[in-house]
Order: sequence, then structure tokens, then C-alpha cells
Amino acid sequence: MTKYEEMSAAAAQERIEFSAYRERSLNNLLWLVRGFITYCAIPESRVKFLRWNGLTGDDWKYSEPTDGGSWTVPEAVSFDDEGEFWHLGLFVALTEPGALPENWFSFAFCVSEQQQQLMVRVGFTGKPRPLDPANAAQCAEFYEEIVTQFSKRLKEPRRKPGQRKAGFDVAPIAPLGGDKEA
Repeated sequence: MTKYEEMSAAAAQERIEFSAYRERSLNNLLWLVRGFITYCAIPESRVKFLRWNGLTGDDWKYSEPTDGGSWTVPEAVSFDDEGEFWHLGLFVALTEPGALPENWFSFAFCVSEQQQQLMVRVGFTGKPRPLDPANAAQCAEFYEEIVTQFSKRLKEPRRKPGQRKAGFDVAPIAPLGGDKEA
């Protein structure tokens, strides 16, 4: 085998392994979203998926498609090359469509693997932690952590649109009809 063939084979193997990792991550994100929706008894009609714009720092945001449609889970999932986490933004409407004031919250599920262990965090600033999907108590604790963060955010002083803390946002931060950001 030539050096070129070795390099070609190594690249092909890496593509296979990364594709398998992506598939596992998509399944983990979908499982987490379904688990959270079930845990909180959220009507599925009140949930939209948001996609990360790929930026970091003050420029990051998760948003809906610009055409007004909806993302599917595979379309909304993004990979962060730097942090090596897969991101899926979740927007949850808390009021009926058209109701004013509009009440909602949004945040991002992020997953990765370390030594074949699922790692999860909420948003960019959440602390990564291991999660065993087969352990119902661990999952409930993780979901409860998200609910607690939501409640905590409601008690924070009002901020200007565009300011975020802890990778978690609640209405009425974004202007009505504007991007839903996590």
C-alpha cells in the first residue's frame, strides 16, 4: 500500500467514524428533546427547533429559518468544531398562537461524547456533565435543572433585547415577530 493509499484509507475511516458519531448525537438530541417534552408535558404544537448560527461570544444565536418555516431536527442540528458539541436549539411557546403578550423560552441542548460517555449541557455556558440515558433519575434531574434555570431567569432584572445570560432566554426579550434566540 502506498502512502497515498494509507492517507486515503485513513480519511475514509475518519468519515465513517464521524458519520456514526453524528448519527449517535442526532439520536441523543432527539431522545433528550422528547424526554424533556414528556417530562414537562409540553404540547408538541408549542415546540420549534432552532439552529445555531455557528458564531460564538456575543454573536451567537439560535433562530428559525428566514423563510418562516420550521427546521426538522437534522436540519437544526449544528456541530461546534471548537467545542466539539452538537447543538439543537429549542423554542417553547407558553401562550396560544397570536396571544399577547407573547410568552416563550428558548435554550439549546448540547451533546458530545467523552470516552464513549454521553456528555450534555444547556447552551454555551452550561457545564458539561455525563448523562446515562438509561438512568431515569439522572434524566429527570437534568430536565429539572432546565426548569429551574427557566424559573431563575424569570426572576432576573429585565434586560435589553439581545443581552443573554446562561444560554437561556425568555420572552419578552426579543421584539414581537423577531428572531427567537437562545
